[in-house]
Amino acid sequence: MTTFRCERIAPAALTAQYVSSNEPDTIGVELMHKGKTVFDLNMDADGETTILFDQAAGKEFVLSDLLQVVDRYRGELEAWRAGLTVPGGIWASHQ
Repeated sequence: MTTFRCERIAPAALTAQYVSSNEPDTIGVELMHKGKTVFDLNMDADGETTILFDQAAGKEFVLSDLLQVVDRYRGELEAWRAGLTVPGGIWASHQ
């Protein structure tokens, strides 16, 4: 296996765009670097979180930085989900 060195991305260099989808019914956040999506975190009504890595265009994360970013935005998605699962919320049946 050949390993190539890539430019490291610092968490502070990421921008976030919050998104929601009806099909499938999810909320999420796209994390971008210089306008290009690096990865998406998505959460469904049951609280299951998935991560989709897009082409990072030769970029890499220090593992501790990646985990910090994932933890931060997963927490924000949990808070968003909590607001959707209150009585009368669109995900109230998943509480």
